[in-house]
Amino acid sequence: MKKKAIFLSNGYGEDLIAASIARSLMEKTGKEKLAAFPLVGDFGAYDELGIHTVKCAGRLPSGGFWLQKPSYLVRDLMAGLIGNFMAQARMLSSLKDEYTHAVCVGDVFLLIMAGMFLKKKAYFVATAKSDRIRPHGLIERLIMKRWAREVLTRDEETAAGLKAKGIKALFRGNALIDAFPALDKGLVSGENGIIIGVLPGSRDEAYANISLIISMLKKAIDSGMRKDISLYFAVSGVLDPAFVSAAAERAGLAVFDAPGGHAARYGDTGFYFKKGIFAELIKKSRMIIGLAGTANEQCAGWGLPVIAFKGRGPQTTEKRFLEQKKLLGDSLVLVKTAGELSSAVNGLLGDPGELERLRKYGLNRGGGPGAGAGIASYLQERMEAGE
Repeated sequence: MKKKAIFLSNGYGEDLIAASIARSLMEKTGKEKLAAFPLVGDFGAYDELGIHTVKCAGRLPSGGFWLQKPSYLVRDLMAGLIGNFMAQARMLSSLKDEYTHAVCVGDVFLLIMAGMFLKKKAYFVATAKSDRIRPHGLIERLIMKRWAREVLTRDEETAAGLKAKGIKALFRGNALIDAFPALDKGLVSGENGIIIGVLPGSRDEAYANISLIISMLKKAIDSGMRKDISLYFAVSGVLDPAFVSAAAERAGLAVFDAPGGHAARYGDTGFYFKKGIFAELIKKSRMIIGLAGTANEQCAGWGLPVIAFKGRGPQTTEKRFLEQKKLLGDSLVLVKTAGELSSAVNGLLGDPGELERLRKYGLNRGGGPGAGAGIASYLQERMEAGE
């Protein structure tokens, strides 16, 4: 590919999806032909990939969810939202002659940024909305018509809905499903019991949610949840291990050092807090307890049932999980109390037939792995053809 492409993304999960596509594209073009411009996040997904990353993003309290509540917007404004936006706009303007193509992964705000400041129509990998939950609105569709070359959707229904509105849209698989490196570091072991993965989230609210999840789990264990389990908390790369340990201790656990992270015990049940284990959890867990966004959807797409409950922060509101339920269907089990959590865990562990049904259901509904490579091949063909 003689062309040069820059990926724009606006969120931790979106960075992972963009990096998944870029990884496959890089195998065909070489990394010198690609660059990344994350608007939100810590750049880790791109740094691991090794492509040039334009680092012009400041961490904001909402983690990119500033439109969900006025209070989130106020906090982001106080933390420098406007200055952050202006700096990113100036940087993109300075790059407009360096790249021939733009790939936007996230929501339509990225199309505005690419169109106004890179002066380019972009290939748009639309991750933020689905017709299964909430169709794109009129303004979003107008933005797509104005600034998107093509829209690659996360499911067939959304592609069909956009086509009916006169937008060039297609479905080439859900790149979210395989948006993580498939590494097994040997940090997750079932020798101490059945493995259940725990996803506290990737943003700052995760610290509060770790304490909440532990408190819920302790109550669930006390109310009869099986004790022969190992609970592995997947600690995001953006979280500080010291803060994670402090959050666990606030929930009443005595934390000690363990290979690859920290651990604790509550009676016969083991709690483990480790970074870099997400891929292993997908392979080795029976189910997931998840207060996450993208990661919940990835696990469901790989055939794991996910149990969720209301957390603390913009990513873990009851409204957001109800929307996620529309997307994931039977794969997402919503509970409200420790007793319900105990019943859900025990019920799934005691019914292998239901676990197998949910495995097949999740794989079918999520589209299965391999979409990142498929989308990359499609983008390469279009770019090479001068589209």
